[in-house]
Amino acid sequence: MNKVGPGGSSPLAEAARIGSARMVEFLVDQGADVEVANPAYGGATAVVVAVMHRRRTVVEVLIAVSEACVSKFGVQMDICKQH
Repeated sequence: MNKVGPGGSSPLAEAARIGSARMVEFLVDQGADVEVANPAYGGATAVVVAVMHRRRTVVEVLIAVSEACVSKFGVQMDICKQH
């Protein structure tokens, strides 16, 4: 799930690119790592890919996941990568 494919991007980054908030939520719920670097996008994470493609709803979903982890623990922790 967190592997970068031959095209240089993860499933989460591709869901972010096309603007599928439902797929992003599903992938995160299944343990997708929101911090995976995607070489196809210059090493950007999924949230940066969403910003690059102006996918506001996806950006909001990914930020909410990150904020929930930070507010719960005070810092970003590895366990948060699995939502």
